[in-house]
Amino acid sequence: MMALIYRRNNIKILVIILMLVSLGVVWRAKFVSHTSPAKEEDKSISADLPSKIADKVRSDAPVLAQPVKEQSKNVSSRGYSLEEMREEAKKLNFIQLIKNKEKFGDHRADDPVIVVQAHDRANLLKILFDSLREVKGIESATLVISRDKFTPDMDNVIDKNLNFCRYVEIFFPFSMQLFPNKFPGEDPNDCPRDISKSAAMKQGCNNAECPDMYGHYREIKYVQLKHHWFWKLNMVFSGIRELNGNTGPILLLEDDNYVIPDVIDVMKKAVLLRDSECKDCLAITLGAYDFTTDYRFNGADAHVKPWVSSKHNIGMVINQQFFDKITSCSKYFCTYDDYNWDWTLQSTALKCFSDIHLYSLILKVPRVYHLGCTGFHQKPAGGKCDIAAEVEKLRGLLRKEASNLFPPTLFLKSSSKSPNSPHVQNGGWGDIRDHELCQSYTSLCKEYLNLG
Repeated sequence: MMALIYRRNNIKILVIILMLVSLGVVWRAKFVSHTSPAKEEDKSISADLPSKIADKVRSDAPVLAQPVKEQSKNVSSRGYSLEEMREEAKKLNFIQLIKNKEKFGDHRADDPVIVVQAHDRANLLKILFDSLREVKGIESATLVISRDKFTPDMDNVIDKNLNFCRYVEIFFPFSMQLFPNKFPGEDPNDCPRDISKSAAMKQGCNNAECPDMYGHYREIKYVQLKHHWFWKLNMVFSGIRELNGNTGPILLLEDDNYVIPDVIDVMKKAVLLRDSECKDCLAITLGAYDFTTDYRFNGADAHVKPWVSSKHNIGMVINQQFFDKITSCSKYFCTYDDYNWDWTLQSTALKCFSDIHLYSLILKVPRVYHLGCTGFHQKPAGGKCDIAAEVEKLRGLLRKEASNLFPPTLFLKSSSKSPNSPHVQNGGWGDIRDHELCQSYTSLCKEYLNLG
């Protein structure tokens, strides 16, 4: 008889187990002494955990956090076996070591926070860091690098290129790299993407009863992006102890972005404009796919429009009000059958933000650019994106427009508040295990606040 591991009671147990793994609550001698554990084969997550795990989250996590903190001096020593990567991810999320504080001081409540979601594109991440280095006021910012993959190249870029501001690394604890052979990665007994439901039921694969709306089964490389995005938000607002009570603006970037030197200055002015002219705008958009580069005549102009996934998901600036709204609708967000976080967010706002829609204050001329062959960066005839050529083009633009940056103030030129129409779901998010795991992030990340 087929074992349906996705049934709710079993899923809730699995989610709690995963929560404990991410918190480092693993009953091994490495966390309670300084001796090295014996080598062992990768086992089921639950193999060495007691049965009453739910009761032990709060009681054991703070106690077991202290030995990990004592190892903070070794936090940047990287290993690449599966066990070493899991331990490193736990340490990053446990310790939350803010680096460069001796140079730039502690994070103050109203300091800007810049959050970078990174995967494995080390060359692009270095370009982003190089652009951030030139930002006026960057020394007052706290940079959060949220990762989901360990690679030597990524480690080197982070360890060697961040001397211009405070920064902290966190690691998505349920990444496919850390769980290569079981959920939330890809279990060998998970259903193939294109198998029919009837064939899946006959085969008895794990998630046979959970295809998406188009009859397809989960693909981890896609679902991980939405998981990582939502977990990252919960960590920034609810899990990173240094940011607890933060009131400053929070800028969301990805590793293929490029920022303009006045991005922090303009972000602060956009917040003032939003607070005075559009109090119900839950977001500010500093980037765009299709845009003008005329900083001289349009660099101070802003517009209010409904937030659209395909246009306004670059360089988002959000605050506590935005986070409270989306987490109040986390069940809708986490069960909506679309593997894209941005299309999911647009639908969540339309269906669940009952008293306020998702409007954004949008700059006409962006301060965050996207490196890639979309919008402004059209694909050349040869079919390949020349990132180096794009970067040089942007740098040439900045040299030309340097005197037109840093506008004294911003101006609201237009406001359109007609809500968006519903869009067609893209699917890829039908697995109930993903739904349950996603909904655990808010309570999971709050546990980190108890470890300080």
